[in-house]
Amino acid sequence: MRHFAPCLADCPVIVSCDGYKVREKPKYRSGQVTREGGDAYEEFLKRLAKLNLGQIVRCEEREGFGFALKNALRHVRTPYVLVVQHDRNFVRPADVEAVVRCLEANAETVKYVMLPTTTCLHYARLVLSKYRLRIEATRPEGFDFGLMPLLQWYDSTHVCSTRHYRDFVYRGDLVKRGGFVEDKLGQYQLADIRANGLDAHAKYAQFVLDDGVDAPMVSHLDGHDALSFRKFSFIRRDFDAPGDDGARANGDAR
Repeated sequence: MRHFAPCLADCPVIVSCDGYKVREKPKYRSGQVTREGGDAYEEFLKRLAKLNLGQIVRCEEREGFGFALKNALRHVRTPYVLVVQHDRNFVRPADVEAVVRCLEANAETVKYVMLPTTTCLHYARLVLSKYRLRIEATRPEGFDFGLMPLLQWYDSTHVCSTRHYRDFVYRGDLVKRGGFVEDKLGQYQLADIRANGLDAHAKYAQFVLDDGVDAPMVSHLDGHDALSFRKFSFIRRDFDAPGDDGARANGDAR
């Protein structure tokens, strides 16, 4: 990831790990595992710690993505946060630093910037076809990229104001324990904008980056599909893991 976004090398990293429930039969999407599955997860967490990727924040119980992220945000000390799901990675250069500067310069009107995925490459066309709403990207003053309004929240890789997460996203009950942020908040936002027009978008202040490149910046790594590896290449790096005697590991999928 840092290969395509070098500025991230200087950023603190928080790795959020959800909890689980032990049951006789596994139900992974609900965080239910067998005793053997729980032991395997504990071993994974030990190995993860040896990689020294950053601070590991663990949930005591099964929380789901939305609440596991909320738990991790308690440890964030920076005004902006880059949220990256475990199965997402960069596939081309990403000027994350410029995105943060844009957020700083437009703090009242831009709270969240999503890095483009395949879904959002031709977002204006999708919105017009699906919702009969016309949207267009605007270029913030002093920047060489555009920002396209998003009609609903996406959990995919994005840079967001930490305060916006704490004061807006997690207010009330718009994020459900066990689910994703985009599940309830995303649908609430979409319904609001469809009912009240694009003026309703201002309070959400969410955009997708439009840098003029007709290719995704972030892609999904599907562990069930070997063909997905065609989208990524892999480099090797040294991890300073205590007791590993300089062992090398595959990392930084890009």
